[in-house]
Amino acid sequence: MKKSLFLVIILVSVIMLTIQFLANPVFNFALFKEKAGIRILSNPIDAQVFLDDSLVGRTPYENTELKPKDYTIKIQSDKTSWQGRVKLNKNTLTLVGRDLSEDSLSSAGENLSLEPGKGVTIISFPVGANINIDGKFIGKTPFWIDNLEIGEHIFSFSLDGFSTRSVKASVRENFNLIVSVDLALMQSHKPDVQSSLPKIMSNEKPKNNSYKKRIVSN
Repeated sequence: MKKSLFLVIILVSVIMLTIQFLANPVFNFALFKEKAGIRILSNPIDAQVFLDDSLVGRTPYENTELKPKDYTIKIQSDKTSWQGRVKLNKNTLTLVGRDLSEDSLSSAGENLSLEPGKGVTIISFPVGANINIDGKFIGKTPFWIDNLEIGEHIFSFSLDGFSTRSVKASVRENFNLIVSVDLALMQSHKPDVQSSLPKIMSNEKPKNNSYKKRIVSN
């Protein structure tokens, strides 16, 4: 009886060790699986979030288990909504923030994303917005900087007739940070500006690689 019990204990121990050994490689492999993440914020909060026409939740929304690819994103709250295309790159988290408004010209927001490379690509709608980084004027959109210090920075955008907008984002080594901002038109300027706005979306890059390059001195 004692011998049988001893054999059972040994058998159970071997099974447990085998399960533990097999589980670790599976777990480690899962950690290196190619994934992409997105965080979506909105004002007002509790807006519906759609990914490729499928309702996936409400703001604030975050999912870090997505397949890296292009997505159509829609944020909808009552009678207001915003829709756009966002590319999610593997092993990165993309931030989408929107101030929703019934009037599309009064809507503002930003997309912050990372792609392999270096520096910071800065885009705005409308184009030609003044850019300040950490309080220092560096140029107008569209703009590319290749030597901004690694770490967190505050990007501020201003343009006559539009509300100033500031976003905080981190520059990471071996990645190109893309800061794309939509500015909201001030109420007092709508009659004058609405008919003359350029037909370019904030997530469209200028053709012919027409980014301005600036070396920022410390």
